[in-house]
Amino acid sequence: MLQSGVLDVAIGLIFVYLLLALICTTINEWVAGILKTRPVMLEKGIANLLQGVTAEGNQALQAFGEHPLIAGLGQGGSTPSYIAPRTFALAVMDLVTPQQPGVITFDDLEAGIKRLPESSLKRSLLALIQNTGRDLDRTEKAIEGWFNDTMDRVTGWYARDKQKLTIVISAALTLFVNADTIGMANRLWVNPTLRQEIVNRATASQNELKDLVTAEYKDSNPKPTKPEKPQPLTQIEQVSAKLGDLAGWTYDWNKADKNVSAVILLALWHIPGWILTIIAVSLGAPFWFDTLKTFVNLRSAGKKPVTPPQSKSGSEQEA
Repeated sequence: MLQSGVLDVAIGLIFVYLLLALICTTINEWVAGILKTRPVMLEKGIANLLQGVTAEGNQALQAFGEHPLIAGLGQGGSTPSYIAPRTFALAVMDLVTPQQPGVITFDDLEAGIKRLPESSLKRSLLALIQNTGRDLDRTEKAIEGWFNDTMDRVTGWYARDKQKLTIVISAALTLFVNADTIGMANRLWVNPTLRQEIVNRATASQNELKDLVTAEYKDSNPKPTKPEKPQPLTQIEQVSAKLGDLAGWTYDWNKADKNVSAVILLALWHIPGWILTIIAVSLGAPFWFDTLKTFVNLRSAGKKPVTPPQSKSGSEQEA
């Protein structure tokens, strides 16, 4: 019974962490969309690649952005959120061979690169074509690989910035809903009815939560790997409704007899629990969804029933 209670408390806390992490993810993606984080990061990465000027003396980055293959990707002249590696390679190859419209050869490309003023861009392109066997297709693939390597670094930049924002949002969210890990664990432990209700919610909500966890956003990753799924605007309301029994300021407000000063003093006791919640929520919704599945399956398995001893046959009993 004790082990079952501990497991149920753990499932309850994991369920809360997952719900808070989902809200945190939604807010994070809204902020990223408003700040256009993905286009900004993409432009920063391309700027590192195109450090130099064209043969005509124009800035390579500006000329790249104005190229029809690239300009057509943005909306209303805005920076695109994603550029395919092949599109990048074709645009760069066209920029360095302005005197050769249409079909070009490897010699045309090599001559165009050599006409570029001395710059990081020129040295990079010359290095890329060295081991391609003067094959234009291999050269295009080499430029694509150069772009992909940079986008891997861009993804790392984005992930670090996103993690910092996640910690800030999780801290604000934890304080806003008063999600004190220690307090929630205590409520679950002393109230078996509440504990069972939360466990039932966690078990019944797994399919719904899976859809929310696997949803993707327009600006969530500089290198999207699977199609986006629409995110309902009511997610925060839906998820928040499930937290009311465990988190919130109602209990403190009533305990302090609706005195603001007394509530502030009570809040000081929540600081250790808040810190635990912030750390937990920062781990992300996918982590807690997988953990929830593991614990729910563990609870469902339970203890292996004891096989009753087989009754002896009549002849054995008589003997």
